[in-house]
Formats: sequence, structure tokens, C-alpha cells
Amino acid sequence: MTYKKTLCFSANTSWYLYNFRYSVLKSLKNDGYRIICIAPFDVYSQKLIDELNVEWEDLSINRKSLNPIREIKTILKLHSIYKKNSPDICINFTIKNNIYGTIAAKINNCSVINNITGLGTAFYKRNILYYIASLLYKKILNHSSFIFCQNKHDQLFIKQKFNICSEKIILTPGSGVNLKKFKKNHNKERSDSFNFLFVGRLIRDKGINELISAFELIDKKKYNCHLYIAGNIDKENRTAISIEQLDNWKKKSNITWLGAINDMPALYNMCDCIVLPSYSEGLPRTLIEAGAMGLPAIASDIPGCKDIISNGMNGYLCDARNTHDLYSKMLIILNSTTEHLNILSQNALLNVINNFNEDIVVEKTKFAINKIITFRD
Repeated sequence: MTYKKTLCFSANTSWYLYNFRYSVLKSLKNDGYRIICIAPFDVYSQKLIDELNVEWEDLSINRKSLNPIREIKTILKLHSIYKKNSPDICINFTIKNNIYGTIAAKINNCSVINNITGLGTAFYKRNILYYIASLLYKKILNHSSFIFCQNKHDQLFIKQKFNICSEKIILTPGSGVNLKKFKKNHNKERSDSFNFLFVGRLIRDKGINELISAFELIDKKKYNCHLYIAGNIDKENRTAISIEQLDNWKKKSNITWLGAINDMPALYNMCDCIVLPSYSEGLPRTLIEAGAMGLPAIASDIPGCKDIISNGMNGYLCDARNTHDLYSKMLIILNSTTEHLNILSQNALLNVINNFNEDIVVEKTKFAINKIITFRD
């Protein structure tokens, strides 16, 4: 079979490529590109092969490892994959894949598109990690043909900090959302209880401690409400909560831990408001998915969250790390009339339809690829 060009997509999990880049991969495959997915093996690796008819290459990568021998082996593995497959463009996601993928791609004379899904905590404190991350990012971003950013704060920071020309930086609505999969149920029946929902890794940086504390204050006032928590402990993260903490939360009244959920639309449909009091974000997909299902949101007033949520329009913004401000915003939602909640719900849906449709991501990806191919040819 003759392909238009060969594209490599690299990430730190096959789960990420399947759940966040499925539509991009499918559309490019249908356009006649040879697609190679590069990621560690998990249950989604075979799904990528079977459902999308793409190729898959195994990559051993540990996102928290600082072992220099292990990291060099990862770069050499990427170099080997690129040398064998001769990709025209390497498209990277997540920080280590951005860095190592760019190094390996440049050795093999491949063009690169790097995706900044959030600058993370490395850029919030001027410590040794800040200077190392800055040096590495400056090198790889200057070697990128295009850089995709997910929020305006990161876009401006990258432009100014690393002296990147505006034409190379493309602002995207994250990975977008499939509006056919995440579709508001206009005949939704309200339960007697008002249901709050948290979706994310159980780490302190997601504001989960503040959320539990705020909900406890609400529960003391005897509101008829419930908090559902969907997500698992991220043991590799330095701010992961302990198993003991989770066990303690599970014992509290009106709090239910659900673990990992496969049917997210069904979960959103049973809830009334999503809460994300995070300390830092790129562009949180869960707020976009929930918005597509018509859920208003309470989220931290930080880059990423405030690119999606506007105060009083489709939800409310609260101060990060502030239990009492989060509590006050949850009270506003709880005390809102049905009419006001319906307005927030409709605005949430319209915002996603107009600004976060995954078709936007597909088209911007194709634009960058076509630009690179035209220049290379």
C-alpha cells in the first residue's frame, strides 16, 4: 500500500492516545497517512491496532524516573524506532516524550510537533527543577516545527520565555470532545439529592483535600447532596494521597469513591455539578466533557480552568487552595433556583459546542501537518 506520508504519535501511555487522540488518529488514517503509535503497552495498545488499523511500537518510559541510564535507553529506543520507520513528522505528547522524541527525531532528520498539555509545577517555583526544565524546553521548542498549547497563559509564557515566534505556536482546545459521545440528556430526571462530581487523579495538586473539607462543611448544614469521586491514587506523583486518607474519606457520609470509570457519559448524566479545585492545569478535559453534558462547574481561578469556565456564565471560579472560597461557591450552586441552574447548563453546552469541539483539534493538526509537508517537499 502506498501512503501519503508517515506520522509517529508518541505518548507515555497507549491509554492517552486512545482516549484523547482517537479522532485525530482516525481522521489522518482515513486521509491515507501511515500512522505509528509509540507508547508503553497497556490494554489500549491492541485497541489502537484493532479499531484504527494503525501500527504500534512499544516504548518503555517512566514519567517519574530520574535514572540517567534508563532515560538514555528511552532516547535510544525512540531513535531506533524512527530509524526503522523513517517518519516524516513526529508528534509528541507529555513532557518526556516531547523532550526525548525531539532529540531522537532531530537525529533522524524528522520534523516535530510538540504538544504542551500544561507547563506543570516545574515552572511555578524557581528551583533547580525550574532551570533544568527551562533549558530542556528551550532546546526542544526551538527545534519544533509547531508547538500546540492548550491555554492562553502557556501560549504567552512560551512565546516570551523561550523567544518562540507566534507563527509556530498554535492554540488548541485541548484534545476537544466528541459531541456525539458526550451528549446532553435533555430528558434527564433530577434526583432528590444534588450530586457534585470530582473526576481526576487523587493527588493534593488537584485540590482534593480542599474539596473534601468544603463538602464536610456543607454536610454539617444538612443539605441533601452527595459527592462522587471518580479516579485513582497516582502512586508515582509526589502529591499522591495515601491509602489511609482514601479509606477515611470512604467512611464519611454522603461521599462515594467510584475508582476508575469506563462509562463517563453515564456518570456525568447522574450528576448535577462538576468540581475541580486544582492548583495547575493545561486545559482540563473533564470540564469540557461535563460541559458537553450540560453540567455547570466550580473550578479554580487558574490558567486552563478559566479558559473554559466564566464566572456566573457556565459555573463559578474559586481561589485555589482556599477551602472557604470553594465552600462558598458550592453553596451558591446549591442555593440556585432550577431556572438559574438550567441557564448555567445551557451556557456550558453552548460553550463546548462553539469552542471545544474535537473537530477543531483535527483541523488544526491537519493544518500543521500540511504546512510541514509543503515546506519539506
